[in-house]
Amino acid sequence: MQSAQNFEETIPAIKEFIKQYNKIAEICFNDCVNDFTTRKVLNLEDTCVTNCLEKYLKMNQRISMRFQEHQMLINENQVVAAQKMGLFK
Repeated sequence: MQSAQNFEETIPAIKEFIKQYNKIAEICFNDCVNDFTTRKVLNLEDTCVTNCLEKYLKMNQRISMRFQEHQMLINENQVVAAQKMGLFK
C-alpha cells in the first residue's frame, strides 16, 4: 500500500518532466530540422539540436539558481523583520 501511495505522489512530477521534455524537443526540432529530403539527421542538424538542448539546460539551471537565491533573501528578510518585531530572539 505504501509503494502505491508513493507512486501516486510521483505522477505529477513525472507528468511535468514529460511536458518539459516534449516542449524542448519541439522547440529544438522546429529550430534545427529543416531538411526533410532525407531520412538521415544531418551533422548541422545534430549540432544544432545539441547546442539548443545545452543552452536550454544551462538557462534552466541558471534560473533555478537565481530563484533559490531570491528565496533565500526573502527568507532572511522575513527573519530580520520578525526579529525586529520581537517574534524571534
